[in-house]
Amino acid sequence: MNESPTVPAQKTPIAGIVIIALVLALVAIAAVSWSKVRNANARVADTQTQLDQAKKETAQVQTELSQTRTQSASLQKQLEEAKTGSTDLQGQIDDAKAAASKLQEQLKDAATEKTRLTSQVSELTSKAAQLQSEANDAKASGAQLRQEAEQAKTDVTQKLEQAQAQVADLQAQLEAAQAQIAQLQQATSSRKR
Repeated sequence: MNESPTVPAQKTPIAGIVIIALVLALVAIAAVSWSKVRNANARVADTQTQLDQAKKETAQVQTELSQTRTQSASLQKQLEEAKTGSTDLQGQIDDAKAAASKLQEQLKDAATEKTRLTSQVSELTSKAAQLQSEANDAKASGAQLRQEAEQAKTDVTQKLEQAQAQVADLQAQLEAAQAQIAQLQQATSSRKR
């Protein structure tokens, strides 16, 4: 038997092509993945920058809020001090009113003691009422009220002192007149005898 030699079949480079195709596909996938990773890193960096900026802005807002709270506390303290000052002034006003009322009573007592001073006491009472009215009107003016009340007190005190001095003078005159009347009566009675 004569056997013919068999020609070995040629191996096609299909396996090599498949390998190359797989390598190219892996390279393409790696390139795309690398691009995505870079983009993700860029986005993370941007996000981190935005986060840092937000933290800075939050810290600034916190500082401003703290300053605002401090200012608010300061204003509240000033308001409380103003209220306390107003209450003190109102107390002083009430004291001045009470003093003016007391002085008015003293004027009335002086008028009762000496009827000849009635017209002068009425004038002083009218002036005291006017000063009282001015003190009431000045209630809304704070510091000015205090000054006016002090002035009214001084004026009324001076007028009271003047009235008391006049009362004392008139009392002395009355006593002198009574002494003269008594002397005249004694002289008259001694002549009658």
